[in-house]
Amino acid sequence: MARLGSYRAGNIAEDLGIALLRGIAAVSQVPIPEDHGIDAVATLHRVTKLRIQARLNGKTKPKEIELLVPEDGFFVQLKSSGRKKVTYNGDKLRWFRQMRLPMFIGSVNVTESSIRLYPLHRLSEVFWQRGDPAKIHCRLRPAPRSRHYLQNTGVGKREKTIYLGEPILEWSASDLGNSQFLAQTAYPLFKKYIQLETSNLELRDFGWFQHIQWKTNEVVAATSGTANASSSRDTQALLSHIAPRLHALIQDCIVKKDWKGANTIISLAEWAEGGGMELPDMTASKLKQLLQTNRRAGKGTT
Repeated sequence: MARLGSYRAGNIAEDLGIALLRGIAAVSQVPIPEDHGIDAVATLHRVTKLRIQARLNGKTKPKEIELLVPEDGFFVQLKSSGRKKVTYNGDKLRWFRQMRLPMFIGSVNVTESSIRLYPLHRLSEVFWQRGDPAKIHCRLRPAPRSRHYLQNTGVGKREKTIYLGEPILEWSASDLGNSQFLAQTAYPLFKKYIQLETSNLELRDFGWFQHIQWKTNEVVAATSGTANASSSRDTQALLSHIAPRLHALIQDCIVKKDWKGANTIISLAEWAEGGGMELPDMTASKLKQLLQTNRRAGKGTT
């Protein structure tokens, strides 16, 4: 059966991209029938060395081997390097808004057997701004000097054009056997970015966002975080989100006999209850009883 050459070229680019990704991560390729915008689910590798006793020709000698330790997960959508723009709308846009792992677009150059990974950090920023664009166009390049990287476009300014910036990482097939590239370049850059962006994805819906800057194959840095104000935010949902952390925090206060800190958390519980809300499993009366019991006993734990 005849087939469009462009589809075959796209499949070749995707297969090459998967092979290149395996140079830095454990990769599970998403089958085409299940592909809804993600081509690979990947887990970053950390290189560690282990000394063992190896037996050779009847003699035991020390030997150093490399181990690849899987750590942080991320998603990748692969495109041929000829694609300079990727557009999301409809259900795909709503789906991206719900994702809780960092996402990258991998631009694959078949001729050079290389890949460039572009973070979708700026797409996440659009969602943090609580806008509801009908369509988002992601351009795989830095913004022109005269433009901001986020642009309102389309009829009625209902679309967004995002300049993703430069790739965070690029490498070729010649780097695949280079353990130094993985250990000293790919791993530290990806590790820092994924940790920062995972935190953004977790806290974005509660109004907190930390901007991330990067330079290809060189550096990843976070700027100061920013909180947006919203009268429509679900404060109860926010309290439910922080409750487990406050549970741990008040226990730390008790262990350290930091009664002032413990009373501050109790005041927060009283404020929530005064507004018709609650910290799950943390009523002010229950916290006061916990605190009084430990203070009377003169112990640091319950």
